[in-house]
Amino acid sequence: MAVVEKFLRDGRACTEAEALGKVLNERYRRWFLLSVLPRQWCRDKRRNVLYAPVFQLLFGTSSDNEEELDIFIDSTESSHWRLLLYNMKNSCQEVLWETKGAELVADIFRFVPASLHPASFDLRCVTVGDTHEKLGLFSDRAFSLFKTRLEHVLAPLALQSFTVLRHHITEVISGRRLPGMAGEVVAWAVQHEPAAVDVSAPSQVGNDAVLRSFQQVHPLLYTTSFREPDNSDSIVSAAGAMTSDGTGADGSFPALEVERRMAIENLKKRVGHVTSFTLPTISSSDTSSAVTGDGRWHVLLIQKPFVDKQEVSEENLDPGPLAPQPIGAELHLMQDGGEVLYLQDRLCDEKSFDTVYDDMMHEDGEVFAQLTPLEGIAFDDIDRFLFFLSMQEQAVETFPCEPLCKGSCSSYSFPKVVYRTPTGSVVKDTPIASPHVEVLESSPRNEHDWAAAAAAFQFLSRNIISCKDGNYTLLRDVSPVPPPTHNEVCSWCQRRRDKLLRCGRCRVEMYCCRKHQMNGWKSGHREMCELWQRAREDYEQRVLPHLKERGVKLPQTTTASTVMTLFKFLTDNTSALQRKVNPIIHVVDADSDVQPFIAEFAPCVTAARSDWGPSHSEWPWKQLRILLCSDTFAEEEHNAVYAVTNDGNFVRTPPTTVLGDVWHTHSSGDVANSAVLLRFCSTKYHIFANDTMIRVRTTSGSTDESDITPSAVAYFGKSTGNGMTYFSGVAEILADRFVGHIPVLCTEATLVNAHSSVHAVFTRVKNSSVINRDIKNAVLRRHSDPSSLIQLNIDGMGGNAADPRASGAFAGPLPAREVAVARHPNSYYFVIPSVGGKK
Repeated sequence: MAVVEKFLRDGRACTEAEALGKVLNERYRRWFLLSVLPRQWCRDKRRNVLYAPVFQLLFGTSSDNEEELDIFIDSTESSHWRLLLYNMKNSCQEVLWETKGAELVADIFRFVPASLHPASFDLRCVTVGDTHEKLGLFSDRAFSLFKTRLEHVLAPLALQSFTVLRHHITEVISGRRLPGMAGEVVAWAVQHEPAAVDVSAPSQVGNDAVLRSFQQVHPLLYTTSFREPDNSDSIVSAAGAMTSDGTGADGSFPALEVERRMAIENLKKRVGHVTSFTLPTISSSDTSSAVTGDGRWHVLLIQKPFVDKQEVSEENLDPGPLAPQPIGAELHLMQDGGEVLYLQDRLCDEKSFDTVYDDMMHEDGEVFAQLTPLEGIAFDDIDRFLFFLSMQEQAVETFPCEPLCKGSCSSYSFPKVVYRTPTGSVVKDTPIASPHVEVLESSPRNEHDWAAAAAAFQFLSRNIISCKDGNYTLLRDVSPVPPPTHNEVCSWCQRRRDKLLRCGRCRVEMYCCRKHQMNGWKSGHREMCELWQRAREDYEQRVLPHLKERGVKLPQTTTASTVMTLFKFLTDNTSALQRKVNPIIHVVDADSDVQPFIAEFAPCVTAARSDWGPSHSEWPWKQLRILLCSDTFAEEEHNAVYAVTNDGNFVRTPPTTVLGDVWHTHSSGDVANSAVLLRFCSTKYHIFANDTMIRVRTTSGSTDESDITPSAVAYFGKSTGNGMTYFSGVAEILADRFVGHIPVLCTEATLVNAHSSVHAVFTRVKNSSVINRDIKNAVLRRHSDPSSLIQLNIDGMGGNAADPRASGAFAGPLPAREVAVARHPNSYYFVIPSVGGKK
């Protein structure tokens, strides 16, 4: 047995009076109950409450030598005392002001057999310093009540003597435990009782700047709550505002606006009121000189909703938030404005119902500042704070006489400042609480952190106004947090921070931290990194020289590039296509604006036909029919058919009453004899593909499945997309219906997108249960490396790079991957040839 445990009876000590009555088998002549008021705070996890504890330890001895029985002088090696029981779960309120202290003594004597009762009983109530008295946790009256209750318990017992005394230690030495054996035993008991862990906030030594600024803190910051500016006047009331069609007199939708308001109110109930602002640049002579120059601080202010806590019982297991709940708003200070905007956007997302702030914290951490009640603040810091207030008569007068926070022992509010960092571990605050990422609190790193917190309190005090409901809000001219000057986002978490890390190999992917870079590497960037590098090098070594050499000769618009690529594909595959027939060419992701598309498409058709001879006698198609599918087409363009005549003109054809005439060929002779028919479908590709086949079968009147299959299929990816994925409807249709039967063309703007698309299609082919097994095996055997099919579109690539900002997806400078690999329409393509065979 270790030397430190010599004070234990038989190597153990009880924590319950009933257990002591069962195991105690030796009579000790003298019992000594030590009731210690430690300078710390504990947390009751079941009720989720902070409290000042009382440690109660019962000792026993059979020695009669008074000189050897001073528990504050003896050491555990020479002491005759044995620890019988320790209870570390009760608070000062429960032990001194209420009855739990006396009840513990009564239970001990009730459960321990009378034959084992001591001859004498002594109790010492130990206090260190006068902090407990200043906070109202201990007083002469509290001790008098405690002593009276104990005397009522001890008087009827057959004891030769008993005493109840106070032992006060005046000298307070930070971090030092009680003297003698008492200190050693208390330290041992704290290690063996989870409820006795000190949960006091990290040391606030060094907060001189914060305390100085505290003199000018506006009382609204710790007496009322923050509220976002009220915009309810701009929302139309639904009462009497709607017409019969559900709209307002001014064409608005009051019912939807009311629903919007309700959604915002529900968000406030869950998350609270959230805003952000930037601290202004402060002169170097100011105490907050840390926020000068480029090191500006940005603040995310969160006013959490106040929750009325219910008593924990069998009917109510939810303890609610940690009590006492602070009135002051949380100030999260960061030097990355993009991080603040990211967190604010996530917190204000009305669709997220389980957003937890700690789960979103960046590994860089944050400076956290809040005006809180004194519960949870280290006792040494409380002493310094109260001493500071005693020197500021005006500051003392600003505090109310009664506690502002329900359950608090004091009316004072303390400017708590800590540095918070996530650990990555997952914990639960209470047994039934949802798990969240553990966040560690430590003292601020340097004087700059203290200065930033002081500046935040000063800034708020100067820039708030009271509201009608008694709360406060920010002035409207407060500077908002500026967004980052770039459009880069973390490839792992989509954070748009001011500063991001770039992958040193491909120089394309961006990350907000090393951890996310490692996560991205393990989750797929290991394979994509080389591809991005190859794509960037290919663009620099092949595409750029080609653009410089043939820039003016290349198609200058996306439509021209699409048409040229399409006709080249048809020309190269005429041997695999049926000549002198009416093929159907599928083109998806076409321009959403139909008229300009056709206006540019028609001359391209004429130019393509002229390449087959003056009289177009070599033109291999009787009539080329092209279906263009995009869910961005206007509703009036759905199922519209345009005819491109032999002389290059185009006209919209009227529909007919002929059953199955989806191409309007019976509308006139000119339509039936036109060179090209364009049909627009305002729906997604995978929805209309099967329907198209059925229509073709009905029109032809044939049951041969070869007649319902188009002669060629072309897919043109979006210039700002990322290629097809396994779950793309286009990839599914191509794999199930077309690959292997007819030539299939796919184009993409970048090499990376082309790789994504070709692998998505072949993965679909491999997993398809629709395609014929022989055809599937032939395709997979013939193209074991699908990437080898990718070619540079020398003649058909667009001469001008597509700007992603035109689609509204970006604003400002382009991200790294857009700069590294410019998106020229149809730069790369791959053709999956047919393999023949029966379906």
